[in-house]
This record gives sequence, C-alpha cells and structure tokens, in this order.
Amino acid sequence: MNKLIPELDAALIRLDDAIVLDRKDTTKHRRWSHFVRSRDRFRCLICTSSEKLDAHHIIRKTLMPSARCQPGNGITLCKKCHQEAHLGFNGRPDLQQPIDAEDGEKLNIAGELFGVLARASRAYPSRPIYYHWDPRILANFAEIQGFPQGAQIPGTPIEQAHFIWDRAPLQVTDAVIGAMFPGQRYSDRFAPIA
Repeated sequence: MNKLIPELDAALIRLDDAIVLDRKDTTKHRRWSHFVRSRDRFRCLICTSSEKLDAHHIIRKTLMPSARCQPGNGITLCKKCHQEAHLGFNGRPDLQQPIDAEDGEKLNIAGELFGVLARASRAYPSRPIYYHWDPRILANFAEIQGFPQGAQIPGTPIEQAHFIWDRAPLQVTDAVIGAMFPGQRYSDRFAPIA
C-alpha cells in the first residue's frame, strides 16, 4: 500500500468537510491547495521541481466556480511553469464574450494538463477520488465541447476530462470529416446513454 494514502485520505476529508460545512472560500482554497500539492508529492508535474510550488486551477475558478475545489481541477506547478500557464491575459474574464476569447482560460493547454494528471493518477489506481470530477461538471465540459447530451465518455473522471478537452470541439471535427467524407460525423461515435 502506498504510505501516502492515509495522509491523502485525511487531507481529502478535510477538504470535503470545508465544502460541506461551507467554510470561507479562503479555507476551502487552502485545503484544496494542500491536498493537490500533497497528492502530487510536492513536485511540479511538468518539470519535477520541488521549489516554489503552487496548486494551479486548470479550469479557472472565475470561468466555472463550481469547479473551484474539484480535486481533478488542480495540478502542482512550480512558479516558472505556473507563470507560463498564465502568460497573456490573467484578469477576470468578460463572460459576455465567447469562452477563451481573451486567451485567459488557456483551453489550448487544458487538455495537456488533464493528460498529465491522468498519467499521474496511475500512481493511485485504488483512489480515483484523488482526481475526481463531479459528473455534472463533466457533462458541462462535454456540452461546451459539443458532445451530444448524455454521451458516454470512457474512463475515470480525470480521463474523461482529458478526453473532452484534448481535442478540437466536435463541431469542428464533424465539419472537417463531413467535408472529406460526406455524410459521416465523428460525433456519431458518442451515442447518448439509452
């Protein structure tokens, strides 16, 4: 058994308690950050540095507040890698504009970061909860990316997040495939749950 598991289970319980008891946002964020950094063994999952670490929200909390404390929305990054993740616009987004219109959401790298987490999750095969996503949020992600409502997406929650974000929106893919092979659509592979 991984000797970190009892410590991580306790950190996750503290995070869950803060959420259920609706503690201050700062308390929830502090517990989420501690859990993420502990789970990632206090190292940057991009460059493996153990210096000046932050827990980074892959999907910004201003874009999707309900994802703020999701374990699968956090990845440990060193200061340098964290700054690179925020290059360009890093203010409060104008929610009247299309998603990522200001390049603040970094959706172009979200899939990559979810892929890093999906690979890291193999260290805890008995604990997919360490990388959990609420099914409603995953359904929202799928909707944003153009998947049919109720689409079956394979894998654990973190693998699903990676699968959803690591590709062009389905509408774009369907248009390209339809132009090359009239009448065919990639999205037909994702039949809604019966």
